[in-house]
Amino acid sequence: MIAALSDAVVEYPGRGRALGPFSLTVAAGEIVAIAGPSGCGKSTALRLLAGLEQPTYGEVEREVGRGKTALVFQAPTLMPWADAATNVALPLQLADRPRGERAERVAHALRRVGLADAARAYPAGTRLGQWVSPPFDQYVKVVLHISYNRGADVLACLVGVRAGLRDCENGLGRATRIVQRLGVPGLQFRVVNEGKGEPITSVDAALLDYVGTLEDGTVFDNSESHGGAQPFTMGQVFPGFAEAMAKMREGGRYHFTMPKSLAFAGQAPAGFTGDTLTFDVQVRKIVRNGAAMMQAAQGAQQEPTDRGPPEQGPPEQRPQQP
Repeated sequence: MIAALSDAVVEYPGRGRALGPFSLTVAAGEIVAIAGPSGCGKSTALRLLAGLEQPTYGEVEREVGRGKTALVFQAPTLMPWADAATNVALPLQLADRPRGERAERVAHALRRVGLADAARAYPAGTRLGQWVSPPFDQYVKVVLHISYNRGADVLACLVGVRAGLRDCENGLGRATRIVQRLGVPGLQFRVVNEGKGEPITSVDAALLDYVGTLEDGTVFDNSESHGGAQPFTMGQVFPGFAEAMAKMREGGRYHFTMPKSLAFAGQAPAGFTGDTLTFDVQVRKIVRNGAAMMQAAQGAQQEPTDRGPPEQGPPEQRPQQP
């Protein structure tokens, strides 16, 4: 846990209650979206997490310290008369960083989000068409905070969206890709449809439909190619997938991305291009305490658990299925 709200309530004199009671926990590596109608307290909750407000009642848990939280405001906060590089460099200049360090960190930050060619572009009316299409302003704000607050645990984005659930889901997908582009380590996990009951445990077996894709969208494995939903235990899969399974519930659908270091013990085999692996998983059924029975059955049949594409290298180099 890196930040949490516990029964937080915010009330303003003469205006009444703006939020709560509201509880939220953000774990390391998670991307969390707060959706709701105008005035329900979404921005207030994010301001609590960012440390800009204090609750009237309840508790806020967050690690206090410089660089621990970065905030992208909903209203434009860029200097419209300055280009992207100058906007990104401003907090470094205010912190009296040396000129050479400023130039190096600005250039590095712009490259990380694909904005190296837009360093001399101005915010007003500019849009990106390279890999996603939200306003240019939002990207420069993200880069600004990354350049100054390297190592931030929480990045809170106050973005107003007048849209339906599908548009919110698409926006969350874009946010996930931004985090991937920024090189944030660890599992990036998103709940598409929450399931029921308790999550999968290490002693359970789960029947999963899944599709695994590389960074360029190439499908490298899927359950359909093996005849349909496949049974798995946490002990069968690579660490990143096991971490994701611990968050899944029966009937749920989940989308998650991980660095290849959470799938391969050493160097990735040939054909696995890019830095990340992405999975879309549907949990068809969970068999409680089914791991031992499944392992015994597989042992009797002497079936290997690392059924990877044979052309991808020897078994010790391939991730276990999926």
